[in-house]
Amino acid sequence: MWISSEGVFPRDDNGNQLFDPFINKFDLEGQQTAVLPVPEKFLPTEDGTRGIRSNLAFESLTITPDRRFLYTATEGALVQDGPIADLENESPVRILKYDLRTGQPVG
Repeated sequence: MWISSEGVFPRDDNGNQLFDPFINKFDLEGQQTAVLPVPEKFLPTEDGTRGIRSNLAFESLTITPDRRFLYTATEGALVQDGPIADLENESPVRILKYDLRTGQPVG
């Protein structure tokens, strides 16, 4: 089972620790069996100048029928890509493609 997380950024009002977005694989007993590397451009910086925005990161996952590729997409623009979308303004999102044979992002 593949699971994605949007991460937590910045630190929330309850003092919860920051953690980066991730895409990990787990077996049916709940043991983590694989970790896909997240390209640096997606990782949030402490100063908020790069990366995902809180609750606007990896919202979706799908695997191609041949199980070769996994796709995910951000829910909103990365900080460096522009402002957050609203009713008057569009926002780009990024689609990320992984090759599951190599475990690496390829597009």
